[in-house]
Amino acid sequence: MLKTIEVNDFVDSNTILSDLWEKAWQIASDWSISNPEYTLRDSTSYPLIAPANIKYKINKTIFDNKVMPQLWNVNVTNAILDCGNGQELVVWGYDTVWACMYKEKWNYPLKLILTTTNNETAEQTTMDIDAGELEVKSQVEIRTNQWPVEFSNNEIIAWKNPIKITYDASSVFTDFQLPDYKVIWDADWDGVADKSDLSTYTHLYTWASKYYTKVKYPWLNDHIYIIPIRVEQSDVPVAQINYDAITETRYKITANFFGDKPDISEYIFNILDKKSHKKIDSVTSDKPNINYTFQWNWMYAVQMSFVTQEWKQWLAESENIQIGDSDFMILYDTYIKTPTDPQFKKLELNDADSENGWVEEIALKEIPTIIKFDITKIIPSSPSVETQILVDGSPIVSTDNLFQTTIDSNKSYDIKIIVTDPNHKTTTEKEIKISVDRDDIIWKLIVSPDTVWVSPFAVKFDASTTTINDPKDEIVYFTWDFGDGEIKENLSQSIISHTYTYDFETENGQFYPNVIIKTKMWRELVVWSWTMILVKKPNVTLDISLDSHPAQTSNIWDKVDMSLDIDWLPDKVIWDFGNWNTLECGGRECIQASQIYNVDGEYTIAAKVTYPNKPTIEWKINLIVK
Repeated sequence: MLKTIEVNDFVDSNTILSDLWEKAWQIASDWSISNPEYTLRDSTSYPLIAPANIKYKINKTIFDNKVMPQLWNVNVTNAILDCGNGQELVVWGYDTVWACMYKEKWNYPLKLILTTTNNETAEQTTMDIDAGELEVKSQVEIRTNQWPVEFSNNEIIAWKNPIKITYDASSVFTDFQLPDYKVIWDADWDGVADKSDLSTYTHLYTWASKYYTKVKYPWLNDHIYIIPIRVEQSDVPVAQINYDAITETRYKITANFFGDKPDISEYIFNILDKKSHKKIDSVTSDKPNINYTFQWNWMYAVQMSFVTQEWKQWLAESENIQIGDSDFMILYDTYIKTPTDPQFKKLELNDADSENGWVEEIALKEIPTIIKFDITKIIPSSPSVETQILVDGSPIVSTDNLFQTTIDSNKSYDIKIIVTDPNHKTTTEKEIKISVDRDDIIWKLIVSPDTVWVSPFAVKFDASTTTINDPKDEIVYFTWDFGDGEIKENLSQSIISHTYTYDFETENGQFYPNVIIKTKMWRELVVWSWTMILVKKPNVTLDISLDSHPAQTSNIWDKVDMSLDIDWLPDKVIWDFGNWNTLECGGRECIQASQIYNVDGEYTIAAKVTYPNKPTIEWKINLIVK
C-alpha cells in the first residue's frame, strides 16, 4: 500500500525553475549589454555575486510532464515563487512579473507555492515544492557619503544627486582567494572603464538617472556583473565641484552648476580631511570659485554649501584630492584583556587632534593589560605591502597580521602602526597613545548562571576578582543589596547566593542588585551588575485526564473517574462537572474525582486551580455520554 507520494520524489528541484539569461556567456567580454538588469544564475564558471537581480520562469517542459501528472484531478490556479530572501513572485502562466533581488552573500532556499482547485469538489489547497537553492558566494558592499542605500523594486536607491557612491569589492577577493587585486569598474554605464585594480571605488554621480554599474574580475572569470543603481533627482540646484592644480599644493576650486545657475550671494567652501572625516578649514566667498593652498601631503575633499533666495540649501562635494605621495588607509580592531577580565574584548577608540595628524588614544585602568591589534584591511592592498607595529620604538612580533603586547608599567606608551610598500617607496604611519590611569578599586561583578529565569531563581554573585591598586590597603566589607528589599550588610564574603521570587502582588520580576565595597583606608565603591535580574512568572500547567474513559466517550450510568495533572501544591481546587454538580476542596484533597451521568449528551468538564503565590489556571475537557 502506498501511503504517500511526494512530488519532490519525482522531480529534480533544480530543474523546476530556469533563469532568463540563457546566453550570458556570449556577452561576457562585451561592455555593451542589451539587457543589463538580469544577471545569470549561479554556476561553476560564473559564481553569483550580490547585489544581483535574478529573473525566473517555470520550466514548462518539466512542469507539464513531471509535476502536473502527480497532481491528481486538480487544476493549478496560481503559482508563487518564494525567492528565499523575503520576496515572492507570481510566476504562473510560465511568465514572470519581477525578478528577485539578492542583497548579500547567502544560500537562498527557493520554493514554488502552488494553489490548486479540485475538479470534483472545487476545494482549494496550497502545496509547496522545493525548487532548489541559490548560492550567492560573495558580495559588493555599497554605501554613500550621506545616507544608507535602500533596496526597492529590484534596484538600489542611492538618494539624490549629486552623490558619491562607494563600491567595496574587498570581500570578492577574499571569498574567491584571488591572487591579485584585478578589477574593472564602469560606474556610469557609458561603456568605458572608469577605474581598474582598485577593490574599493568611489564614483560621483551628478545626474539623476538609473545606472547599471558594471564590474569585471579578470582573475575570476570573463563575466560582467551588473549592479542596478538609481540616483534620484534633487529638488534644489545641483552643483559639481571641480579642481585644477596651480602648483603642487595650490588648487583652483570651482563650483559648476547643472542647468540654470541659481541666485546665490554667498558660497562656503569647507576643506575636509578624508581620513578623519572632519572639517579642517573653511573659506567664504561671493563667487563660486576660490584658490586654496593645502598645508601638507594628505587626502582631502572640498565641500561647498550654499543657500538660494528661495532658502533652498544644498551641499556639493568634490572627488578626493590627493596631495603628495599616496597614503594607505589602515583598518584595524583593538582588543584588551586584564586580570579581572581575562577574555579579549574589543575597544571603541577615542579620537583626538594632534599636530602630527590623527591620533588614537587608549586609557587603561589596570595593569598588566594585554593589548592586541588585528589589522583587518590595508587600502590599497598589494602583495609587497609590509606592516609592523612599534611600542616605544621597539617592534612586536606578529602572526597573520595580529600584533600583541603587554602593558605592565604605570607610564605612557607610544605605539605606531607602520605600513610600507618598498616597491612604490610609500609609507604611512598611524599613531596610538596609551595612558595608564588606574582606579583605586578595580572591580568586577560576575552574575551566574544567568540573569533571566523562572521563579524561584537562585543567582550567584561573585566579586572575588576585585582588587586594590594601593598595596597598603585591603578590602574589609561587602554590603550586598539584592534589589528585592533584602540587604546583607558588612559581610566578608565576596561570593554570595540569593534566591529571587516573582512578586505577584506588584507584578514585578525586575531587580537591580549592587554591592558596596569598603576598604581598610575608608575607600568605598558601589558596584552594579550593569544588568538587571529578570525573574519570570513560574510555569504552571494543568491537565484533566478521564482515567476510566480516555476516549472521552461513556454510556449513561457509567462511573467516570477523572484526575488532575498539576504542578506545585495548590491552594484550592474547584471542579465543574458540566451537569450542575460542582466540587471544591483545599490542597490535593480532590485531585481525583468521579461522576455518574444519567442523561446522554455532551458535557464540558472544567477545573480551576488557585495558588497562594502563583497565577490561577483553568482547563476544560469534553465528554460524550451515549
